[in-house]
Amino acid sequence: MYIRIVVLLLVVAASPSQGQTVIFVDADANGTNDGSSWADAYVSLRDALLVGRAGTEVWVAEGVYTPDVGALVTVGDRSASFDLAVPIAVYGGFSGSESSREERDWQAHPTILSGDLAGNDPDTLTVGDTFTEDNSNNVVVVSSSFRTEAPTLDGVTVTGGRAVAQPGDGGGIRIESGAHASLVRVTVERNYAGGWGGGIAAFGTLDLRDSTVRENRSGVGRRGVGGGIAVSFNALEAPAPPNPVEFRRVTVADNRTGGCGGGLWLQVPSQPGLAFPFMAQLTDVFFRGNASEDTGGGACLTGGGDWHAFHAIAMVNARFVGNESGSEGSAGLLVEMTSAAVHNSLFKDNEIVVPNRERPGAIGVIEQAGLDLTQATVVDNIGVNAHALMVSTSNVRIANSIIWGHEGPSNGVVVRDASSLVVQSSLVQGGLPAGATGSNILDQSPRFAPSAEPDQFGLRLAADSPGVDAGNTALIGTDITDLDNDELVDEQLPFDLAGVERIKGAGVDLGAYEYHGPLASDGLPSGPRSACKIQPPAPNPTDGHTSITVHLAAPAAGGELEVWDVLGRKHDMGLNRLGGDLEHILVLDAYSLAAGLYFVRLSHQSVYQCAVGLVVQR
Repeated sequence: MYIRIVVLLLVVAASPSQGQTVIFVDADANGTNDGSSWADAYVSLRDALLVGRAGTEVWVAEGVYTPDVGALVTVGDRSASFDLAVPIAVYGGFSGSESSREERDWQAHPTILSGDLAGNDPDTLTVGDTFTEDNSNNVVVVSSSFRTEAPTLDGVTVTGGRAVAQPGDGGGIRIESGAHASLVRVTVERNYAGGWGGGIAAFGTLDLRDSTVRENRSGVGRRGVGGGIAVSFNALEAPAPPNPVEFRRVTVADNRTGGCGGGLWLQVPSQPGLAFPFMAQLTDVFFRGNASEDTGGGACLTGGGDWHAFHAIAMVNARFVGNESGSEGSAGLLVEMTSAAVHNSLFKDNEIVVPNRERPGAIGVIEQAGLDLTQATVVDNIGVNAHALMVSTSNVRIANSIIWGHEGPSNGVVVRDASSLVVQSSLVQGGLPAGATGSNILDQSPRFAPSAEPDQFGLRLAADSPGVDAGNTALIGTDITDLDNDELVDEQLPFDLAGVERIKGAGVDLGAYEYHGPLASDGLPSGPRSACKIQPPAPNPTDGHTSITVHLAAPAAGGELEVWDVLGRKHDMGLNRLGGDLEHILVLDAYSLAAGLYFVRLSHQSVYQCAVGLVVQR
């Protein structure tokens, strides 16, 4: 240990990297190991973090990095972690030759931060196995408490953490109390925690974007919370507004917990009156295939007391599909002791797998909670003794929504124990639930149309659906999380769950998806717009180049791909006019575009044909 300390001091004293903005890390480098260039990069990420100061960028080449390699650490030390103690930015995804961040490709050059110290982990995480017993307690620890800046982790995979030593939280990433973290383009997979947050445990504030959290576990036997993510923060330690917790474009899939929240457990503090519009905002989140042995298979949203008049959590464009829970139900979403606004969201194929007594099926709102559910589609959820939505000692409003096809004992919605349920302008199987008040309730098949888009699950309305134009425009939810990036959060939602116009026709439609014309046999809109289809750009979101593929039903020589922003301004991107082929692949250079939402659309002979959304981030 004495020799390692001396070596580190020599590196710190002699290294030119301290006076530079960038420190380079490459596990395959064989130079001077001082981080001054790719040739002389540190081979240990841990060493780079030890010498990095606030504002430093650390560029990490592809490869596998474990926290027990470097100075001041012993090989095989389970307590070792990558510690972000100052507002430093760590970027992965480099090949090891780039001169700018824009040149990196984090998907082609994976940078893996691994807690598998012995290199013997199986591909599938199993609680109680012997292979992971020698893994790191926490792969990454964020301890920086700078109130105006947060450390950034961007373009890496975090895997192989096993948090069983006290406190047993955050096997992949642990964010300490009072700390703040920004996680961008991260994949957090196959981590375990005995307590909270198998993948991520955040006791400070968290900004999570363009990321995937999958195949993590926490607890066992109805213990533990947040198989994928657990968040519980002290609002008094939070940074300045807008939001202490923010998720955007996040997939939470195939995680499991013994307790509450297979995918996510989010606890917001019971301190109303603070200067936050919402304690947490979650936008474009996908909860798929998560499971809880207890309750809240997809997500648990919870608080600290009875203050449901204060909307603490905003969730917009959320999808809960194929999640499972145990005997306490709420296979998709549980809201308890807090209040949430959920807009433009889908709940499908969520199931209680342990039939027991009467319980919530897809959605449970219990114990002095509140829920504002607007423009939602709740269909085909399963529970032998469960209801699609159950309200108990809580307040719920449902507007412009569809609740249909539940496999259970009732029409899908039940009110219990001195609760208040108001249903307005919605389609509910069985009509207005007993004990509820409301108006303009439809009780007939919503008649969904097939769709070629797999992420829409065939749940767009058909032309003859009673839900078309049947909503109340005045009840459309507000653009709480600013979907169109125009900084106007008091306007109505501009888009549906698929990112197309929210109002198309005489009025707003019911459910998460807006009807945009009849469908052809391929699932595309018929009429003028069936002539083409633009595949989602890849990558999307992008901070540089993205590939766009156009499929045409007939040649459209002279057709032009146009890029428009949400303010109706056309941007000249130099895209070539289309030739006579039926398939065209074009590359869009988005470096000149500001961060925000754009529409790439095909115009042929001055007629708009088809379009797709594109998110540019910086």
